[in-house]
Amino acid sequence: MTSDPAAFLARLHDYRRAGAQALRDSGADPDPILAEEVRAPGADQRYGVNLIACPPLPVVEAIAAIQARLSALEPGQYYYPASDLHLTLVEVCSSQGRDAVEQLAAAISQIVPDLVAEAPQAVLARPLLGYDRRACALNFVPADHGLQTLRAHLVAQLAGEGIAIAPRYPAQSAHVTLMRYLRPLTADRAGWVSVLESISAPALEWRIDSLWLTWGATWYGRTGRVQMRGPYALGGTPLSG
Repeated sequence: MTSDPAAFLARLHDYRRAGAQALRDSGADPDPILAEEVRAPGADQRYGVNLIACPPLPVVEAIAAIQARLSALEPGQYYYPASDLHLTLVEVCSSQGRDAVEQLAAAISQIVPDLVAEAPQAVLARPLLGYDRRACALNFVPADHGLQTLRAHLVAQLAGEGIAIAPRYPAQSAHVTLMRYLRPLTADRAGWVSVLESISAPALEWRIDSLWLTWGATWYGRTGRVQMRGPYALGGTPLSG
């Protein structure tokens, strides 16, 4: 993950262009596992453990406005409820059995105060909608090296406790997923892409000053399938309220 905001933004624009072209050429790529989970809650058995940040109200409101615009054109897709919105800081493990995940979460819950005691805060800015054939997310550009440093700190602290992370892929972005495709597009592909490209988010700054430990069927962050513990203040500073 680059800590250069300009390089980060350039890569995000490349991702948007590639996503737009893929949607024009091939349409959406629906998620059959999510579709089954929506139809029969509990169907998804891919358990995991994560350290996440929950977005503040201005970010939640910005996402709700984007979702309203998208759902007016594609109401049949899956739009994340506000309670499920999150930014993954560290994916500790994914697609594991329930017992193994619960044991790991129990171990991490004992050391989270130590993990965050000297953890730096991070500032995100310049939100921009990102999209591909599978999903849409509100992406952020790190204001400096803070997010990269925070993630590296958490991984190093976990390693120091004998916990090696096993993510699906390296953390390369700062995003909050807000929609996933459940079915093929009903809207015209070109028209849908035009709407995606036209959406602009308000100028926002998000200071990540706390995190949560989550475990369960965390792939989609559905509140009913996930257990959460927190928030834990980064740097050990007590949280107000």
